[in-house]
Amino acid sequence: MVVDAISKGFGVTVAEGDERITRVGRILRTWGLDELPQVLNVLAGEMSFVGPRPTLSYQVEHYDEFQRRRLNVHPGITSLAVVSGRNALPWRERIELDVWYIDHWSLKSDLKILFRTLWCVLVTREGLYGKDGVNDSFVDPPGGTART
Repeated sequence: MVVDAISKGFGVTVAEGDERITRVGRILRTWGLDELPQVLNVLAGEMSFVGPRPTLSYQVEHYDEFQRRRLNVHPGITSLAVVSGRNALPWRERIELDVWYIDHWSLKSDLKILFRTLWCVLVTREGLYGKDGVNDSFVDPPGGTART
C-alpha cells in the first residue's frame, strides 16, 4: 500500500480496486503472497499457520464473551473462515467459524485447512474482497473511515 494508507480512502478497510494498493501490492494480494512475511511471526511463536486471523484492537473492544474466545489461541495465517469464504463472509460468521475451530481443533483439521487454503488462494481466489467489493470492518473504526 501507499505511505499513510490508513489515513486515506477507506482507512483500515480494503476495497477492490483500492487506489492505495500499489501495482506490486495488488499482485501480492491476488496471489496471497502478502501473507508470506507472517511466517516470521510463526517462527517467533507469535502466530500459527492455522488459527483465527489477527484482529484489530478497536474490533476487540466490541467483542462479546463468545467472540472473545477467538483470542484464546494464537492468530493464524489461514483459518477455517478463510477457506469457507474469506472476506465474502460477514465478520460475525467468521468469528463463529473461528470459535468452532477452537472447540474442534485437531492436527487433521489443520492439515485440511492448509490444503484448502492453497486451493482457495492459488486456484479459486474467491473471497478476496467482501460484499460489493469492500471488506467488512466488523464495526466502524475510530474516525468512522469504513464504508458500510
